Amino acid sequence: MRLQQIIIEKKIDGILQGVAFLGPLLCCIFEPTILFVTYFTVGGVQFLSCLKNMITLPRGARARSRRGYEILLLIVIVLFFGSWALGKGEIAMIEAAALLAISPLMAIWYFAITISELRLAEEAMAAVKRLREYDVQVLNDTENKEL
Repeated sequence: MRLQQIIIEKKIDGILQGVAFLGPLLCCIFEPTILFVTYFTVGGVQFLSCLKNMITLPRGARARSRRGYEILLLIVIVLFFGSWALGKGEIAMIEAAALLAISPLMAIWYFAITISELRLAEEAMAAVKRLREYDVQVLNDTENKEL
């Protein structure tokens, strides 16, 4: 995956996360009960983003904390759905209540990961650009010395 493509995808990812959060939040002005929808819109967008990045994002373009986030997300999913599958609905309800508090923190963490990876890609792109400019300068200096 090229750096420019990573930068574009990270910008789109950040915008989608913002829209997933702000859309329902703005709708709360007219219907306060919609605030709860924000959990699902942000969670859904970030979950899909996380899956996509697990598959397509090169290792060198990944933030260090991404792996920790992925492990925590897997634990949360297994615990929640595992409780339901085992017929422990009351445990799953306690976990769901805990998720009301944990989910916003996870959402902020994932957004920070997205921004971190965007900055990493932009810094790499700037380094490549400086290297190319240096190569051109060295080439020009070599040509001038030969004349």
